[in-house]
Amino acid sequence: MIKNRAFLEKTKVKIKSILLIGVVFAGSGVQFACSEDETNKKGGIGEIQVTLATDSGVNAITKAVTETDPNAPSLTDFTINISGQGYNENLSYSELAEPIELPIGTYAVKAISGDATAEGFIGENGYDKPWYQDDQTIVVEGNKTTPANLSATLQNAKVSVSYSEAFIAYFDDYTTDVTLKSSKNTFLFDRQETYEPLYLLPGTLELYVDISGNAGIEYTHEDSFTIDAKKHYKITFDTDADPGPEPGEEGEAGITITFESPDDADPIVINLGNYPVLKAIGFENNRLQIVQGNHPEESAYISIAGKGEITNCSFTIVSSDFTAKTIDLLTADEAALEGLVYTSNTEKTLAVLNFAEVIPTLSRGEHTFTLTVANAKASQKITVTITVA
Repeated sequence: MIKNRAFLEKTKVKIKSILLIGVVFAGSGVQFACSEDETNKKGGIGEIQVTLATDSGVNAITKAVTETDPNAPSLTDFTINISGQGYNENLSYSELAEPIELPIGTYAVKAISGDATAEGFIGENGYDKPWYQDDQTIVVEGNKTTPANLSATLQNAKVSVSYSEAFIAYFDDYTTDVTLKSSKNTFLFDRQETYEPLYLLPGTLELYVDISGNAGIEYTHEDSFTIDAKKHYKITFDTDADPGPEPGEEGEAGITITFESPDDADPIVINLGNYPVLKAIGFENNRLQIVQGNHPEESAYISIAGKGEITNCSFTIVSSDFTAKTIDLLTADEAALEGLVYTSNTEKTLAVLNFAEVIPTLSRGEHTFTLTVANAKASQKITVTITVA
């Protein structure tokens, strides 16, 4: 057994100072006193035997499915705190191989590994291990060994962010800023395809999304979720975007955010589309260079594809060759378009803005055109530049 000599000596002094006061009955000459050994025999001192195990299981997908946390600490990583009856000590688990002596009374026993206030990716910015903990309240009885059986579990929530192969393939030059904000910190997922899980404190998780794609697509979204300890949440970005390569071909378009939670039987799917998909045809990286007076070798137009009715279609022009600087394509007549050709289907779900006739009339220099299209779901924007030499 482990004797807490300094603490027990203090306790013994208190016991002696009380028990060695004789009580003398008048006229009897009888005095009562108790020795230290007699005090211990009557139950002044007991023992705590601490045993510790680590439960590295984490609920994932559903509560019935668990995965093993690869960053779970070993037993040597734990600090054991024992407090009560004026006693408060931090000990390593190896120091508690044998029972520890303590005065009778109630004690709190806590095993902890990691920082209960920290968050992050393992191995980044000084964050080296997740928070594991278990607590127990026990009562030490005289001349008895009381067990404190601790099983430490993950106190963080784990959050993973990933992008599907389809998303990566379609947005081959995308910028995707995904920001996760907890009650304490903000984490940015920027232009990477895979991340290790993020360890966060339980509470509210805020999600901010800003996507700029290879077709000039821009989209923002905000959401929030509640995250709990010992659970792994997974956020996946996907797309079914496949705009038609030619005018009049309807494309499937949508970005989805799937939030998998152990608390839900089915994933939460957030649909950021079906947004209008804008694509510059006949341009290279949304730019076209041409000699003055010439027609482009290929058709030069912007295709608009989507399932929802187009509710806004505005065109902003930076060019000295155009009188108008902003055109509402849904209401403009042929004269207002100044050589541009805008056509759409009856349902107003497909449209084409054609530059073929206006390009040969452009003066030397740079001409910039920005098209903004909206349906009931989202608003998208694309900018093309024509340089005339």
